[in-house]
Amino acid sequence: MKILNKLIVLLLVLMTVITGCAQEPPAVNNADEQSPAEEQKPEEKPKKVKKITMAFLPNEASGGDIKENFKYMVTEVQNALGDGYEVGYTVADDYAAVATAILSGTAHLAWESGNTYATSHMRDENVIPIVSYGPQGKPDEAGYPAFIATHKDNAKDFEGLTEEKDKLEVLKGKSFAFVSPTSTSGSMVPSTTFYKHFGPEGTGDVETRAQLQTSGEFFSDVQYGQTHQVTVTLINEQKVYAGAYCCGYAEEMGAKDNFLILAQAFVPNGPLWLNKNYLTEEEIEKIQTHLVNLTPENAAEGFYDPEKGLFSAEDVDPNAHEKRFFAVDETYYDFLYEMNKVK
Repeated sequence: MKILNKLIVLLLVLMTVITGCAQEPPAVNNADEQSPAEEQKPEEKPKKVKKITMAFLPNEASGGDIKENFKYMVTEVQNALGDGYEVGYTVADDYAAVATAILSGTAHLAWESGNTYATSHMRDENVIPIVSYGPQGKPDEAGYPAFIATHKDNAKDFEGLTEEKDKLEVLKGKSFAFVSPTSTSGSMVPSTTFYKHFGPEGTGDVETRAQLQTSGEFFSDVQYGQTHQVTVTLINEQKVYAGAYCCGYAEEMGAKDNFLILAQAFVPNGPLWLNKNYLTEEEIEKIQTHLVNLTPENAAEGFYDPEKGLFSAEDVDPNAHEKRFFAVDETYYDFLYEMNKVK
């Protein structure tokens, strides 16, 4: 009996040991270790970013960086394109350098001069404008006037004359002041007006624009004020018989009432322009649509500021909040193409 009891106790001990060995080992915390599957998982590649560059002029920069008001346009183009794009900018040496950058793809967008755009488009039709701007986005008001005027003391010389050509013919052999040879409204536009009437398809008095800009050719004496204000002064003080200027400079200088306007042309505001060779149709549409729908309520803070906003780039503009972008195509600048066809 004792032997039997000892065997039973021994069996119970053996069963306990076997059962303990069969239990699963406690879990080990390997949180810092990756499974083989995780170790073999390829890393995600960073998203490709397309860089877009806007070109600006030295007068739009200060201290090696563009002025704050022009940065608003960079910001809004970035907002238009969204993720996947990095919109930056470069400062070109002059208008010609801006044109070269757009034509070559070194830069993709420009906000410089309607005439610079026009001459670039004439070299490559893929260079196009996409938006311009004006009060409430009205194309017929989105520009400024270019004047040819004389002093009212000369009014008797124009009595009975109603046609532009007849008024301007009085100026032949008189002294005349332009702003500068390259000024759009102060030289290019008025000399184009004279060329239309007195060039090869007119009276034939001149064959080239240069003759209109040279003393002793069409005019007895040609002066260059270099600024609109100086040219206005030359006319007002009767140091020249007539001259060309733009905008409201005569009014600002208290000379408007002394002037007799002989001819007036509308110069459209410059566009935001680009080269279709380097931007897709989708990208162009995004930028154009975004800007056309821009208002003081949804634009970047400060964009419409009357002192520091985009539309106040040269001066305080109390009506900056009324400016709006509107879509344009290349036909909107036909006037400028014709101007640049003059020899």
